[in-house]
Order: sequence, then C-alpha cells, then structure tokens
Amino acid sequence: METERMVLRETEMADVDDLLDIFSDPEAMRHYPGVKDREEAVAWVRSNQEGCRKHGFGLQTAILKESWEFAGQCGPVVQSIEGRREEVEIGCLFLRKF
Repeated sequence: METERMVLRETEMADVDDLLDIFSDPEAMRHYPGVKDREEAVAWVRSNQEGCRKHGFGLQTAILKESWEFAGQCGPVVQSIEGRREEVEIGCLFLRKF
C-alpha cells in the first residue's frame, strides 16, 4: 500500500532494530506499560505477523518514499478489551522525529 509520502508494507523481523528505536524511548512508550527490549520487539513482530495472517490486516511498517527511511508503524489492529471482546483500533507508533 502507498500514500503520497509513504510505502506501507508488512512488518518483518528485519524491522526489529528500527522498532527498538521506538520501543526503547520512554516518551514514545508512555502510553504502554513500559519500554521493550529486543526479545519483546521480536515477540511484537511475531504477534503482528500472526494477527495479519489471522485477520487479514495489522500494523504495517511505514517507510518514507523520499528517503526510504523507516518512520514507524501504523494501521488497523485487533485489540482485546478487558479480556471479554475484541475491537479494531487504528494504531500508530512513529519515531518521535516524525
């Protein structure tokens, strides 16, 4: 998928290092339980890939067309609400410089 400024593609294990730039930033992660380490980042990618297979959609890696630089992730994602039901939300995780 493409927008005017970005290419959106399925998240890959090769994105772990770039995702760690977000996951290790306390300010970027302030609405999450905490920062994530490499092992948690790998689990995040696996979970996202599984969600894409199961639901046919999920967070996508966002790459800037102008520089082909990793910018973050965005897209619809299924969330469990209070363990009772699932709802789709629009999620986004971007490097703070963007």
